[in-house]
Amino acid sequence: MSTLLLKPFASDIHYRGQYSQVSLTLVTSFFSVFEKSLTSFSVYGTSLNDLKVEGATLSDLHLTCSLPKVSTTLRFYLDRMEIDLARVNQIGEVAAIEIARRAWAIVEAADANVRFLYHEVTLDTHADLLGGSAKEFIERYVSVPPVFGMNAMSAVIFTTGSGVGGGDVQASRVILDRSLVKEGALYTRIYIKLEGGSVSFERVGERAFQFITSTFEQLGLKMEQPA
Repeated sequence: MSTLLLKPFASDIHYRGQYSQVSLTLVTSFFSVFEKSLTSFSVYGTSLNDLKVEGATLSDLHLTCSLPKVSTTLRFYLDRMEIDLARVNQIGEVAAIEIARRAWAIVEAADANVRFLYHEVTLDTHADLLGGSAKEFIERYVSVPPVFGMNAMSAVIFTTGSGVGGGDVQASRVILDRSLVKEGALYTRIYIKLEGGSVSFERVGERAFQFITSTFEQLGLKMEQPA
């Protein structure tokens, strides 16, 4: 099976980190989280206007921090941390990992006892497929029954359980579909859930990208890296 090159034109990463328990210390340290977010992410264009305290109840209380220069949003909750990073195909893996590490440093400074129950990482990508089309690629795995006609298009979902892809993997999912953004392009979603006790936050980005790269290789794909 030949390897095809993915040339992404839109790519987002979504991270969800669940703490092993609620950190009430973060409530009393909220001003510190606010202040450090402003300082740490000013290089990405963050100003006072990009910081908002939201949530109607204590369980939903969180600080939302926007990073305008890299189209990224961080949310610091009492029991979890969320990162939504757009345009990762433009800023690259190194910058994505650095943003996540700065976010974790803020949480750790506020409460050094925070531990993770699990990490969830999802990569959504729309990409041109050099040397092929989405329809041709997906037909490597599944064909559309003739009853649906010549123009019908299929999609593929692979779901796995614990241990597949590594002992630290609790679950994973891969979706292959045509991109609704551009004709002939391929949409991929790769989701991985990592066990928090086995993977420290410092290693999440590296481990997730390792899993993603390996998954693409096994599918016969290679992701083009930003210049």
